[in-house]
Amino acid sequence: MLRFWRHMLLLSLESHCVIAMRAVKLASGGISALDEASRILAEKFAATADLPRSLATRSPLMLTVGYRKMVRSNLRRLTTNRSRPHLMQDPATGFRGRGRPGSRG
Repeated sequence: MLRFWRHMLLLSLESHCVIAMRAVKLASGGISALDEASRILAEKFAATADLPRSLATRSPLMLTVGYRKMVRSNLRRLTTNRSRPHLMQDPATGFRGRGRPGSRG
């Protein structure tokens, strides 16, 4: 029973983070906001279609664990900043600095 409540608490916390990050992304506008809006709608439609079958065949703990996996994947996707410069190591000096591939430092 404690395991179930632990998963419910974590699902709640992770869901709030995803909601806040999605709201910021939608408010920023642009193509990425449109992509996020279509992803949200697709996820909601899929979850609504899957819910009756899941309620009939799965335990509440397994439902919670399944939803946590979906929420965590969204959280990972939203927290990955693809525009951040990578740490590059200069082969000549061994210096690790910020920059794009092919640039120094």
